[in-house]
Amino acid sequence: MVVLTAAVCVLAVVVLFNLTVTAGLVRRLREQALAAPAQAYDAGGPAIGAPAPTLTARTADGRDVEVGAAGRRTLVAFFATSCTACSREAPGFAARAAELREQGLTVVTVLDRRPGDDAGPLAAALDPVDHLVVEDMPGQVLSAFEVAATPAFFLVAADGTVESKGQYPPAPAPAPAAAGRG
Repeated sequence: MVVLTAAVCVLAVVVLFNLTVTAGLVRRLREQALAAPAQAYDAGGPAIGAPAPTLTARTADGRDVEVGAAGRRTLVAFFATSCTACSREAPGFAARAAELREQGLTVVTVLDRRPGDDAGPLAAALDPVDHLVVEDMPGQVLSAFEVAATPAFFLVAADGTVESKGQYPPAPAPAPAAAGRG
């Protein structure tokens, strides 16, 4: 019985020591994480304020669409069959496409297909967008925009420069204020 009591006491001391070391390690890792700058998502491509690539692409339904052309604000969205996040994000983006069009944006969605991949499910999720371009990797539009990772979104201003870019589409524009009676 004495041996069993001694073993339990030794085990308790080892467990307490382990908890103390683990708590110190967690505290130190948290301090380092807070001190380190957050890594920004780099969609690649032209810098904000730089001219956007201008090219003509063929949509999945056979129409030609100008990508990055000056004269109108355009949101160019990139998805890929090799991207697991794209499968999650595509339905929500497709649902927002009508809202983005109401804000005056032309929405061009580019789906890049890796050789051997079935683009069908992702293309079906993106079907509600007006201009869906499906291309084999590395596609003409993906290469022109030098996209580093997908999903990626480039908002091209009416003057043909990149207004914003990132992992998510731009936030909805605020609704115009209702005119009050006075």
